[in-house]
Amino acid sequence: MFDRRLVPPRTFYHFPDVAACGPFEGQIRYPFVNSRESVEWLACLERNVEGVHLTSHAGQSIGLQLPLEAEAADYPLEFIAPVLRQSDIVFGNLECPLSLNGRRHSNDASYAAQPVFASAMARAGFQVVSFANNHCFDRGEAGFLDTLDVLAESGIAVTGAGRSLDAARAAALFSVNGVSVGFLAYSLVGPDWIYATADESGVAPLNPLVAGQDIARIRDQVDMVVVSVHWGVEGRSAPWLRQIELAHLLVDSGADILVGHHSHVPGSVEVYRGRPIVYSLGNFIFGHDHSTWGDNMIVRFHVEGKRCRKVEILPIRGRYQPAVLSDSAAIGFHTQMNDISRMFSTVFRYSAPVSVLDLVD
Repeated sequence: MFDRRLVPPRTFYHFPDVAACGPFEGQIRYPFVNSRESVEWLACLERNVEGVHLTSHAGQSIGLQLPLEAEAADYPLEFIAPVLRQSDIVFGNLECPLSLNGRRHSNDASYAAQPVFASAMARAGFQVVSFANNHCFDRGEAGFLDTLDVLAESGIAVTGAGRSLDAARAAALFSVNGVSVGFLAYSLVGPDWIYATADESGVAPLNPLVAGQDIARIRDQVDMVVVSVHWGVEGRSAPWLRQIELAHLLVDSGADILVGHHSHVPGSVEVYRGRPIVYSLGNFIFGHDHSTWGDNMIVRFHVEGKRCRKVEILPIRGRYQPAVLSDSAAIGFHTQMNDISRMFSTVFRYSAPVSVLDLVD
């Protein structure tokens, strides 16, 4: 997310019947226009103020103090681009429109970045991105379509989003060193109007029926199926039980690698039926900081014999200009990954500065 502005939410909601971290589906919610009067009234409730669920992290966000040269499009990727270019295929989750057209179209903190970042991403090595996330329509349909166009012009494939549901569900296909790979992407997070229909633009919905059909459609065409999912709870490293069940369903349907995002923090890593599941990639480049965010990671999947045989966690500082961590910071991140993955009996070995997970059949 390249935008560095902090745009507070226009509206936030109070869920009187549930805790702030609970399931909101089917519950009543009261909308409040963001004002000092609303905040003070809600703070006086007998319930903990955490019962107010803000639709963004704007209240706890921290502006970044950046030098003048940070205005250059290549600045965010300056130190990490050589690392990215070492890989045969580079994938990421693009969580802001690359367009300043259109109208702000969300109650959430709204993000948009200059289109020039598309070419900067291509120069850094990105070949494919998911655009299936809750911020893809932050500049309305105009910004959404502009982003698809500018990425295509820069030679970056998009999956999970398109001008129709069929387009959003289409795989991005690659063939490298004799191995064919298909990328699919879906979102479980966002208002209902972000999802594509037969004749309306949007993103692919994450559900077992749609994802299962898509995986089955390409399973015999490629050696590896990589599935990207936008899901989870912001700030939470461990997945919910339903996330685990859904992840297993996707692997049972034929996914070889599963990568998640949305929580803004690194997540647990599981190996299920010999296939790696990374529940959250955390942040990579983000336009501002947050009181609960820390370091992050790049995940490398090593394919041999048309199977993923090794997972490497490369620790990075996850601010606006990521760079690889070293020494005590890298060791600390290695310890963190083992701690949050212990629930799946996943154990990484340390090979400075990388945490390594060897996969066996």
